Amino acid sequence: MRVRLGEIIPADIKLIEGDYLSVDESMLTGESLPVERHVSDICYAGSIIRQGEMNAVVTATGMNTYFGKTVKLVAEAKTQSHFQKAVLKVGNYLIVLAVSLVALIFLVALFRQRKCTGDTPVFPGSYYCCNTGSPASSSLRGHGSGGNRPSKKESHCQ
Repeated sequence: MRVRLGEIIPADIKLIEGDYLSVDESMLTGESLPVERHVSDICYAGSIIRQGEMNAVVTATGMNTYFGKTVKLVAEAKTQSHFQKAVLKVGNYLIVLAVSLVALIFLVALFRQRKCTGDTPVFPGSYYCCNTGSPASSSLRGHGSGGNRPSKKESHCQ
């Protein structure tokens, strides 16, 4: 394969013919200056050719390249920062708290459940009646604007 000025090297290659290449490997090494390469040197995938032209042989592709192996190592590291650990801890606490509160509310509602008849509100001070689930079902029958709700003394719940 022939590599020229401005190209990005697509795979790990071994240089076999030509004068020299000036290669920018900053993507792999972080070094800001281009590195000079000669015959029988190895150039890595992802490097950019800044100067020169040479013939080369492909030595590795895909995940077998130097860059591919680096990506694989980074993926396997799975390190967590202190901040990530703290956020996960707080998140787990909030999930447990929410589930506990839902269970508590469910249990309280279960024990407070009453049998209702007529137009009695399910909860004291509520406008919703247990037999229809609609606001003041008596108002739907035309008994006035607010409905004729029973007083606190008149209770149809058992």
